[in-house]
Amino acid sequence: MDNLDPKGQSRSNWKWFKMLNNNRGEVGGEGGGDGEGEGGEGEGEGGGVGVAPNWRDGLDADIKEHPAIATFKTPADLAKSYVNAQKLIGAEKIPMPPKDAALDSQEYQAVFDRLGRPSDPKNYTVPEIPNPTNAPVATEEQMTEFKNVAHSIGLLPAQAEALIKFNQEGAINQHNQATASATEQYEKAETQLRKELGKSYDGQVQKAQGLINKFGDEEVNNKIGASGLGRDPAFIKFLMNIAKNFGEGGELLGEPVQPHILSPEQAMKDINKIKGDKTHPFHKKDHAEHADAMKQMTHLFQMAYPDNNK
Repeated sequence: MDNLDPKGQSRSNWKWFKMLNNNRGEVGGEGGGDGEGEGGEGEGEGGGVGVAPNWRDGLDADIKEHPAIATFKTPADLAKSYVNAQKLIGAEKIPMPPKDAALDSQEYQAVFDRLGRPSDPKNYTVPEIPNPTNAPVATEEQMTEFKNVAHSIGLLPAQAEALIKFNQEGAINQHNQATASATEQYEKAETQLRKELGKSYDGQVQKAQGLINKFGDEEVNNKIGASGLGRDPAFIKFLMNIAKNFGEGGELLGEPVQPHILSPEQAMKDINKIKGDKTHPFHKKDHAEHADAMKQMTHLFQMAYPDNNK
């Protein structure tokens, strides 16, 4: 009985128990006296405190070099790991799908559901993103398509919401930057155009706008306004150049009338107009422009009766 500890355990087991409960890896030597052996808690015969070179030396030969405990530096590390392992015993577990399983496989679908994927794609929530400039963002149809894809690949609600926010904020920022850049370019072009036209700028712009109103219907005007062309100095200058070549009656100045641009109905209107205007050179043989008027009337008749030209 002299090799038993006070509770009846063998001396070797008692020594091992002390090693597991010493978080510094301290072991008692066989020198000195501490009431348990012939010496104190030291490695030498004279007692003292020391650190074991390898705490696993006291284990059985078949386990002391086992890889499972090779990374633990002290018995305390091993004990902590054991406690944590005990906590996992009985916990709810999710089986891992095979490595070659596809995302739409039953194995992955089961994992997604266990992790918290919504039961229906419609249950994903769309965060409200501030959009004071009314920048174009994802439409309802596009958002529905995204939700279906997010559901098929197993995104959790928080993941889907983060992606939606990232996409929407990116679209808004990109729109605002493009708008700011376009505005800056327009302002520079307008400043340059004002320098070129001087005091006539406002009148020329009004004339260009009048050209749009005269020849463009409501749909055209709306498209020009929505596209930003209506305030683009380059486009305004283009319209002003056109307006310079139109008379007040809407006729194109400086260019001969081309027969092929007239419909039979328009040609007949012009014919009747000339016939009704007795002051027109067509009615005066001695007029200097009578020959040109005759050619014009010939062209008009050709357009009014195109079948006779075949």
